[in-house]
Amino acid sequence: MRASGVLQLPLLLWTCYEQELTDRGLLNQAQINRGGAIHGGQDQQSTIDHFCHRYGNSASRVTYFVLDPDNRFTEDQQRLLQSFATGSVAILDLACGAGAASFGLLSTLAEMRTNAALPTLPLNIHISAADISVHALDIYRSLIVRASEQLSAAGIHLTIEMTSWDMSSVEATNELCDRWFNACQVHQANELVVVMANISGDKEVWQSGSRSISHIAERVSNKQSSILWIEPGSDRAKNLLKRAVEVDPIGGTTGAGFLVGSSAVAFS
Repeated sequence: MRASGVLQLPLLLWTCYEQELTDRGLLNQAQINRGGAIHGGQDQQSTIDHFCHRYGNSASRVTYFVLDPDNRFTEDQQRLLQSFATGSVAILDLACGAGAASFGLLSTLAEMRTNAALPTLPLNIHISAADISVHALDIYRSLIVRASEQLSAAGIHLTIEMTSWDMSSVEATNELCDRWFNACQVHQANELVVVMANISGDKEVWQSGSRSISHIAERVSNKQSSILWIEPGSDRAKNLLKRAVEVDPIGGTTGAGFLVGSSAVAFS
């Protein structure tokens, strides 16, 4: 997935993404270069703008972390791969949007398995996806349906449930955690993984949701769990992550603070 020094998105992700754009009549829009900040949001147009113009960026950061071609995250990368080696894993995908982070993770794992870079052992994954935008959740579900057959061929068997979630509400977050923990029991998960990505762009969203993030970290702190939190390398993202974990200035990381057993990365 890396040729001539250029990181390439997994073929599965790229194929499903292009098909989704085509079926929604968005392919031409996605081919227009859009500069500036695009963060997504609750309304349909914000969702479409982010999906068309920033989805690949968001997914590529996770792919880069999982592959670690420059050996920047060796310990954290190996811990993540071990978590997804076999057995049953339950993912809580927070502020997930259209699923760029988790789909980037799953498609990269599938390609590594297909190319014998990882053993193809049975792996059951249940995703609890939570976002305030029902439009983004609809796209996320559609992408997973498209990918399910090829994921299964790589030994990754997936179930997913969607929740409309207001990050600013601790009460809603508590209920989300309760449902996720129930799902963990139903699916007999031996590993719990919280995924967060690309939430630093909107300062208001982060500030309103910081108590919820702390609550979730506290809820998983006494369980066999990991938190994977990946952000772009903006000053705001780095400052945000520094308040939660120790982040090396060039992007390496060590788990600390309230994120127990975590990986937090801000990419330059």
